[in-house]
Amino acid sequence: NEAIRLDPTQADLYQMKAIALMSLPALNEAEENAHLIEAQNNLQIALKIDPNDAKVYQNLAISYLLSKKLDAALKCYEKALILAPKQDHSCLLKNLSLLYFELRDYEKALLDCEQAIQLGCKDREIYLIRGHCLFETSQFEQAIQNYHLAIHAGYHDASVYFNRAKAYSCLHQLDKALEDATRVLETDPSHLECYKLRGLILLSMHKDLEAYSDFCM
Repeated sequence: NEAIRLDPTQADLYQMKAIALMSLPALNEAEENAHLIEAQNNLQIALKIDPNDAKVYQNLAISYLLSKKLDAALKCYEKALILAPKQDHSCLLKNLSLLYFELRDYEKALLDCEQAIQLGCKDREIYLIRGHCLFETSQFEQAIQNYHLAIHAGYHDASVYFNRAKAYSCLHQLDKALEDATRVLETDPSHLECYKLRGLILLSMHKDLEAYSDFCM
């Protein structure tokens, strides 16, 4: 604030203030929303000073995502992609693919995933996003291949095994589905959806008592 008072013409100062606001802890949802609105206002001021700064658009997109304004975030990411140097495109395309996934536009999400990978995206999350999109479009074998890639790249969060278990289950590869579902529950014993999934898998395997036990969790 003091730096802005001394020189209100520097776009970077407003951007740094916005980033700080988005990082501030909040006591409640109202306070968090107030921080996000103030951050967005500062980023808009930065854009008035320098309308061609791709990083400002990227941070504005992040603030809109946190505010659950997905359409506004999408426009900002698309603008950032136009303005950003080519070496930043793979990261932006990955973020765009995730946003399209949230908007349930799986075709565009897959297209952006492919472009990001072609441009050398090394982020292991890209395979997870692509796997989710393939699953949602009933391309279960390809989804499993991408979950394999995410795991091979070091992504060991329970979500990847849970989603791979669902894909195996859809292909009626029940032993593999059961193995992944069990792994999730060993890691996260409070994963309610996975108890439900494993119960359904066990029912399909005619293991009724074990299924009953999972459904009672």
